[in-house]
Amino acid sequence: MTSSHDPTALTQSFHYKTSTHSYDVKWGSLGDPKSPPLIFIHGTPWSSRVWVPFALSLSRQFHVYLFDRPGFGDTPAEKKLDPTNASSSAIEEYDSNLARQAEVFAALFKSWQADWTHEKAHVIAHDNAGL
Repeated sequence: MTSSHDPTALTQSFHYKTSTHSYDVKWGSLGDPKSPPLIFIHGTPWSSRVWVPFALSLSRQFHVYLFDRPGFGDTPAEKKLDPTNASSSAIEEYDSNLARQAEVFAALFKSWQADWTHEKAHVIAHDNAGL
């Protein structure tokens, strides 16, 4: 957990539902909201904390967004809306999970985009977050 005085604390929540799952993504931002947006996306098994030194430094030039992917850091794992509907294999579930997360991230980014004065965001990602 981060302190309330930490500018990189994930103090916001983004709620989203797909047809099969619900999400409560924890996120935060720092820097001037009028600056170009920069989104950091962590890979597995890390959290947004891996980006803190970079976020602090780059927040002088960018409006930086940090968030924890479902099941990591401050964000709880995705919740199945119908727990009786089981996937046929762990591999299929993992691939489906990445596809669902991509949908959630697109919705999250669109919610941020409403406040941007720039058309596009810069994105820095590593591991499977770069997919």
